[in-house]
Amino acid sequence: MSFHPHRKMSFVRFVLCTTVLSLLETAASAQQSKAHWSYTGEDSPANWGKLDAAYSTCSVGKRQSPINIAKPKTTDLPALQFHYRAVPLDIIDNGHTIQVDYPAGSTLKVGDKTYTLKQFHFHHPSEEQINGKGYDMVAHRACR
Repeated sequence: MSFHPHRKMSFVRFVLCTTVLSLLETAASAQQSKAHWSYTGEDSPANWGKLDAAYSTCSVGKRQSPINIAKPKTTDLPALQFHYRAVPLDIIDNGHTIQVDYPAGSTLKVGDKTYTLKQFHFHHPSEEQINGKGYDMVAHRACR
């Protein structure tokens, strides 16, 4: 059975969006923290949960970055329906990412669930891997 490239990208987008959605509560509390984190050394992902009480979910969570999407399987997924408005953007360099806060009114619908776009941001290098391969950059959307 052949695998259509568009369907594969939809799967990857779906996985990344649902990963980001599962992180929203942790991210909101982590933004209150002043603890430094990084991708390497003593402040690396393996230790994020120990850096600050606000990051504690990182020690027990099962759906957080960084992840490796290994051996994706073909499946029928609900269509991703983007309803994003053109708006003035509030661009922030928060020291780890370039973040763009988005006013309410733009949505992403997946099946019967609708999510409101809260912000999107970029990581360099990418936090995710696909079949063990890392990439130079990734964009995450945070929805509520």
